[in-house]
Amino acid sequence: MRGIFTNKLLYSLIVVCTFVALVRSTLSEDESIINLLDSEKDLYSFSHELREFYSDTENNGYKPESLTIDDIFPIRTYKHEGFNGTFIKPPEKKRNSLLELKDDYLTMVPMNKNEDIEWVKNMYSDMNMVTICDSEDKRKGCDVTLKKSYPYEELPKKTLEMFKMLCRNQHDYKVYAKIDFDTFISKEYIYKVFKYMIDNYNKRIYFGDPMNKNDQSNGVAMNGKFYAFTSTVLADFCSCNVPVPPKGLEDMWFGYALSKCYQNKNIDVSSQLLYYKSKEDLIHHKEYKKKSVDFQVGRKVLLKQKK
Repeated sequence: MRGIFTNKLLYSLIVVCTFVALVRSTLSEDESIINLLDSEKDLYSFSHELREFYSDTENNGYKPESLTIDDIFPIRTYKHEGFNGTFIKPPEKKRNSLLELKDDYLTMVPMNKNEDIEWVKNMYSDMNMVTICDSEDKRKGCDVTLKKSYPYEELPKKTLEMFKMLCRNQHDYKVYAKIDFDTFISKEYIYKVFKYMIDNYNKRIYFGDPMNKNDQSNGVAMNGKFYAFTSTVLADFCSCNVPVPPKGLEDMWFGYALSKCYQNKNIDVSSQLLYYKSKEDLIHHKEYKKKSVDFQVGRKVLLKQKK
C-alpha cells in the first residue's frame, strides 16, 4: 500500500509541475503578472490538499519522510500593502549637535587639582573644549598646562595667562567661551548661542550673566560660570596693554579690563559692544534640582567630604 501511495503522489507532482511549466512557457511578455500569481495560488492549493492527505493518512501509520510544503513551494509572494494603514513611522527630527560647530568655537575650562577632569570631559564630550591646569597639575586629562600655579585669590592672574595663550591663537576660532567646572548648561540652548555668535563673529558680542556695573568706567562683567565673546572682542583685548591684575575675582577683572581697553581706544562701549544676557533658567551653577534629580558639585561638596 505504501508503494501505491508513493507512486500516486509522485505522479501527481509530475503532472502539476508539467502544467505549471506549460503555463509559464505560454505567457507572453505583454501578459499581466497576475496570471502567474494565479498559477502559484493553484500550486499552493494543491500543496494544501497534500497536507490534508498526509494528515488523514497519519492515523493509518503513514507519514512522509522528506517531502514538505517548503519543498513544493519554496518561494512565496508576500504583499505588504496591508501595513500602510497600521504601521506609522515617526517623523525624523534632527537634533542640533555642538559637534557641527566644533571648528568655529573653543570653550575653556579652568581646573584646579581637586576638580575631576574625567567627569567634566564626559559631561561635555560633544563640546570643543580644553581643560586648563596649573603647572603643578600633572594629570593626563590636562589639555593645557600653564607656566605657573595660582591660589584661589590670584585667579585673575591665571585668567590673564589664559588670555595671553588665546592671543597667540586668536585667529583660530570665531567664538571663545569660558565655563566653570561646576556649571550645567542646556546643550540645545548653548548650540543656539554659539550658532548666533558664529554667524555674527565680526561684531563685538559679549555674552553672559551680568554681575554688576562699574559706574566709573562704565564696565560690565559677566558671571564666570559661563560667558562667551566673539573673536573680534578677543582681537581688541589682545591689542591692548593689559596690566597684571591684583587679587580679587577673576571674571570681574576680565569684564572691567575689557571695558578699560575700549576706553583707552576711544571706542564707545555702549554703542560698539553688544551685551547679551543669558537665560538663567537654562544655566545651572553648582547644583541641579529637577524632578527626580538632586545633584551638587563644586567646592561645597569637597568641604563636606573633608569633614
